[in-house]
Amino acid sequence: EGQGDNIATTPPLAVGAGAFTVTFTQTYTFETSLTMQYFDGGRLEISTDGENFTAVPGSALTPTYNATIAPPNNPLAGEQAYGGQVASAQTVTADFGTQYANRTVWLRWHIGADAASGRYVFSPARLFAIGRLRARMGACIGSMRGGASCRRCATD
Repeated sequence: EGQGDNIATTPPLAVGAGAFTVTFTQTYTFETSLTMQYFDGGRLEISTDGENFTAVPGSALTPTYNATIAPPNNPLAGEQAYGGQVASAQTVTADFGTQYANRTVWLRWHIGADAASGRYVFSPARLFAIGRLRARMGACIGSMRGGASCRRCATD
């Protein structure tokens, strides 16, 4: 009960011939114990077919993931993710180099939750992919409670 995946996915992004970099802002408050066990968290994932997604490794992210999600009641249990709290806007850059050059990719923000509540907001209206690609799209993830589905809403 209460365990859930909350996902927001970009439209297909056509990557140019050069390096592929994505920058976005985020704030979040995820459930964390007093002993710094992270029960909820979120991570960035990428796909080349829109169906099979893999976690973007922390080494590609600045700042990198700061948590390992605690088992057992979270779909991201044991995985690296953003956890805890960031109250003011944090800019994150994902640097993929040229491994996706001349390909189509999808990015998604994957939030895993146990039965308690948390909140994650990112600002993809300010999302820019660099390297002959400049993508602008808008969506947001509203409050989530346990297994509740995520709300997507248009922005400018």
